Amino acid sequence: MRFIAVFNQQSDYHAVGFDDLTDAADFLLGGYQERQLTPCGTYDVLTGDIVSADADESDHVGDMDELIRRIARTYLVKALNRGRG
Repeated sequence: MRFIAVFNQQSDYHAVGFDDLTDAADFLLGGYQERQLTPCGTYDVLTGDIVSADADESDHVGDMDELIRRIARTYLVKALNRGRG
């Protein structure tokens, strides 16, 4: 898992891991249409890069980037701990 897609669904934030950025983006776009979720963005585990879904709203990008980073890292730690168990 290299990319983590972060989204909001029913006022709660969630994350899902993917090996490919295209798969993560497809999940966010498809989920937006099919599962009534709000895409936040993706986090690259190797580089720490963030691609925010709200890149056009530059006023809040820094806050959203930090939120994406925090949720993605929490997801990654939980996934790694599950793999060790």
